[in-house]
Amino acid sequence: MSYVDVNIGKIPEEKLKGVVRNGKITLTKEMLAGSSNSVSLHPDTAKKVINAKNGKRGTRVTILEPEIRYSMKKHPTKSAWRGVWEYAEKKFAAKAKKEKD
Repeated sequence: MSYVDVNIGKIPEEKLKGVVRNGKITLTKEMLAGSSNSVSLHPDTAKKVINAKNGKRGTRVTILEPEIRYSMKKHPTKSAWRGVWEYAEKKFAAKAKKEKD
């Protein structure tokens, strides 16, 4: 899978934890403004986020576990996920164990 890197602003940790739990997030225009963080997204999702950012509006998207893992691996210091990475790893491990059982 080829992901697209999108530069975004700051996203509150509680919102990021919500994405880890359920995969969905509403990105406000304030969150999309700026370029202090990076996320790697599926091309269709990236297009939606870029269009919202360019249009100075928010958008609701689904972000999956592989996108989060790839983003952290590619941009460990600039990834939007760095503040909740330990939390995400625990949730992903618990999910994998549950699916295995």
